[in-house]
Order: sequence, then C-alpha cells, then structure tokens
Amino acid sequence: MPVFTKNLNIKKELQHLLILAIPLFGTQIGIVLMTATDNIMSGRVNGENLASLGLATGIAFPFMIFVMGVLNGLSVLNSHAYGERDDAKITNLTQQGFYLAIILSIILGIFFFFNDLFLNSFLIHLNVIQQNPNILKIANHFLHFFAFGFPGLILFCLLRAYLEPQNETLPITLVTLLNIPVNILLDYMFIFGKFGFPALGAAGTAIATSTVYWFMTFILLAYALNRKKANLFQKFHPINLSTIKEIWGIGFSIAINILLEVTIFAILPFFASSFGENSVAATQIAINSSGLIYQVPLALSFAYTIRVSNLLGHKEKNRAVHISHLFILISIATGFILFILFSFFSNYITTLYTNDPNISKITNVIFFAVAIYQIPDALLGGMNGILRAFKDTRFPMWAIGISYWFIAAPTGYFLSLTSLYSDEYKIVSYFIGFIISMTLCSTIFVFRFKKVHKHYVEL
Repeated sequence: MPVFTKNLNIKKELQHLLILAIPLFGTQIGIVLMTATDNIMSGRVNGENLASLGLATGIAFPFMIFVMGVLNGLSVLNSHAYGERDDAKITNLTQQGFYLAIILSIILGIFFFFNDLFLNSFLIHLNVIQQNPNILKIANHFLHFFAFGFPGLILFCLLRAYLEPQNETLPITLVTLLNIPVNILLDYMFIFGKFGFPALGAAGTAIATSTVYWFMTFILLAYALNRKKANLFQKFHPINLSTIKEIWGIGFSIAINILLEVTIFAILPFFASSFGENSVAATQIAINSSGLIYQVPLALSFAYTIRVSNLLGHKEKNRAVHISHLFILISIATGFILFILFSFFSNYITTLYTNDPNISKITNVIFFAVAIYQIPDALLGGMNGILRAFKDTRFPMWAIGISYWFIAAPTGYFLSLTSLYSDEYKIVSYFIGFIISMTLCSTIFVFRFKKVHKHYVEL
C-alpha cells in the first residue's frame, strides 16, 4: 500500500473533504454572484456608471483581499484549537481577532470615507477621468457609502474564521446564497431609484452591498451566540497583544500572498492594451472565466487547511501528513479535470461573452493556455492550503511573489518581443509565462512540504 494511504480510510476522508469543500465553494460562488450582479445592473444604467464601479472596486478590492487574508490567520489558529478540543482557546482567539478587526475597520473606514482627499490628486491624471470627470465623482460616492459597509464585511470574515474551522461551513453558505436575491432587490432600489429611493447609479451598489454584509453578519452572529460550544461571549478576554501579534504574523503573510497573486492578473489587461482593444477584451474574458473556475481549487484549499489543522491540533500529526499526500493527489486530479472541461467547453464559454469573431479567435487561443495552467494552478492552490495548516506562510508568500512578478511577467514580456505570434496574439505570451511560473512554484511547494512535515513527524 502506498505511503500516503497508510492507515487511511480514503472513502471516509473524501466524504469529510466534500462536506467541508462543497459549502465553501457555495460561499465563494455566492460572493462572486453578488459582485457580478452589481456589475450587470450598473451597466444597465450606462457605460459611465460601469466605469465608475470598476474604478471604485479596483480601489477597494485590494483592501478587502488584505483584510480577508489577515483574518485567514485567525482561521488557521482556530482550526488548530478546534483540533485540540479547546473551546476556551477558540473564544479567546476570536475575541482577539475582533479587536484586530475593529482597528482595521476604523483605519480603512476613515480611508474610504475621506477617499477623495487621499486619492483624487492621483486619479485625476488618469486618461479616463480627464475624458469624463463624472466617473471619479461617482466612484467617490461609492467609496463614501462603502465606508459604512466595510466594518460589516470585516466582521463577516471574522465570523467565517470562527465557524469554518469548527467544520460549520454550511450555515455561512446558506446565509450567503439566501442574500443574493436581497442584493439584487437592493441594487434595483438604489441604482434605479425605485420605491421612493433616490437613483444613485453605481454608487447605489455600495449601499446595497454594505446592507447585505451587515445583514449577513447579524444573522451569523445570532447563530454563533446560540451555539453551546465555544460560545463567543461566554467569557470576555482583555486585549492580548501577543495573541494579536500571532494572528497578524500568520495572516499578514497570507494576505500579501493573495495580493501578489491577484494583482498580477488585475494588471494583465494593461499589458494587453499594447496589442489592441481585441486583446484587452479577450484577456478580460479569460481572466473572468478562469477566476470563476478557480473557485473549485480555492474551496479545496480552504478545506485542506481546516482538515489538516484540525488533525495537527488533535496531535494526529502522522495522519495529517498522510492526508496531506492524499490532498496533493486530489489537487492534481482536480487540475486535470478542469483542464479537460476547459478544453472541451472553451468555445461555448467564449460565445457567452462575445459574438465578435476577432475577439473570439484571440480568446480561444488564450483559453488553450488557460486550460493547461489549470493543472499547476490547482496544485499550487492545494499546496498553499496544506502549508498554511502547518503555519508555513512566509515562504509561500516570497515564492508566489518571485514566481509571478519575477518569472511569469518577465517571461511573458520577452516572449511578446519575439516573432512567435502576430501582434494580436502576443498577449498569449503572458499566459505561457503563467504556465511556467505556476509549474515551477507548485513543484517547489511540494518539496517545501516534504521539508516542513519533517518537523512534525518521520514517515
């Protein structure tokens, strides 16, 4: 019997994994759908409002990602504490995370509310703003409104970091999915000015999103307060700087890791702009499609962290290592499945976005590269989740940064200077860079795992 299956009931482990991963996937999809609703309904007003929403969310998104990443540090620690069966520790950790969340809410809330003082002197120089100053005005209003909703988002993430490590993923999914129609209704009211409310255009999506996040937070809080185990307020703990520092230490590395990965894809359309508007459109289609599909390995990654952390906390270190090997194989298998699905359905996906034959041609070529990198990307996401469970977050942060920014981007740039492709297809060079960097980084992560787990157990 292979080493990774030693003393494992594989069927039982797969069932346990799916019980965790499916609701996690549902939550991620719910959040993506709410964002898509905001974009679609803003676009129904006019292009100006859609551009304003793009500018505003482009500013807010990195801060949202950063906070979510920081609170992932709390999720890792709570997962270990749940494995230890230490309810008091979970309560203390979550309360310390709450103190950290309050600090972040105040700082970032002030930044968003007074965003025009901090950002307008820079944004005014953008070509799109010079062509239409009203775009900046609408974006400012969006961020003003979002300042009141951002604390709700942070507290929602805090409650996720409290419940998910205790294997309670389904309530969060149900709350998220049930609030999609609420988000649509509120968008309709505030964007178009229905039922006596003013028509705020894209700025109205900030009110809708803020209201929904507070609504979801209150529902989850009510659920958390009625739990018998690890009740959040069964005992109040004063601020403990060493615990907050521990949460921050793990969470900061995770946050930077995610930011480095997300931002390289966010600026990819700027690289594509050198090759014409058709390349920009094709790149945006590829990013949106692959981002949606990535929710599958992302949900698995979250589930890996929870499961392996639980076992490590329960002192079942040998079993945690064996299950990690199983998860590595599952990630590789997931990558191949996504590769096959993307290869077969790429033409259909393209037609969902555009009927323009010129854009379609470029998109289909890019999709071939996107299909290939599903394999290393799924493994990369899985390894990230496993290493987080072992509290190894700093090395992956540096590895991701070097991989994307010093290997993928330069490789794509230099390949685009060659005569391998005509100008309209040169953007494919950057996706080839991603294939190379993801393959290299995921392989390094596998070897890193072999080194890290030796601190825990000898096989």
